[in-house]
Amino acid sequence: IGSAPSSVRLAPYHDPSWQIWACSPGAYGQVPAGRSDVWWELHRYEPGQPWFSEGYCDFLRKHPKVIIAMVNGVAAGAGMSMSLACDLRIAGKSARFTTAFLKIGLSGDWGGTWTLTRLVGTAKARELFLMPDMVGADEALKLGIVNRVAEDADLRNTTMEIARRIADMPQVAVAAVKRNLFAAETGSFADCLDHEAYNQARCSQTEDHREAVAAFKEKRKPVFKGM
Repeated sequence: IGSAPSSVRLAPYHDPSWQIWACSPGAYGQVPAGRSDVWWELHRYEPGQPWFSEGYCDFLRKHPKVIIAMVNGVAAGAGMSMSLACDLRIAGKSARFTTAFLKIGLSGDWGGTWTLTRLVGTAKARELFLMPDMVGADEALKLGIVNRVAEDADLRNTTMEIARRIADMPQVAVAAVKRNLFAAETGSFADCLDHEAYNQARCSQTEDHREAVAAFKEKRKPVFKGM
């Protein structure tokens, strides 16, 4: 996510052939060689695109697939908020973050106050919004804003390695984990137990679960089909 909001094509929302969404402001617009299950599509934001609204961050958070933000520049204002709405954030060494809104007389949008508060805590979130200084990649890692920092030259490969690792997991269970974590952010412990029980029961009936059990007994690597 760069300094300007970036657009990600929403066409494959219901496409079962891809498993992980890797987002970056770089104009890659292509799927990495040999990985048809990792969607890698991005164009810079163009004013007037109908989907460009605060609902987009809600779309990112509720999407059943895992979405990874590859931060390769300055994530400022809405750009930072968008990256915070993704499931994981991988930053290059030169990446920087700032809420930025107060500097231009705005208060913030795209859910940044909600996501940042949950990532770094109330006190630090207030500091970062009220004193919107730049936060470097290493500090962002210490604060919990990003999950991993890579050398700039290795950023894309590092992001793809993580995407491949998750894409090779049983995707019905991955989506269920994401739903559990989403519910846990606002629900009670009792609610969390209910969500976990429901999703666990559904996952236990999948072909992937049966394959994992068989692979364990046969001492081999499971082959998941997302079913």
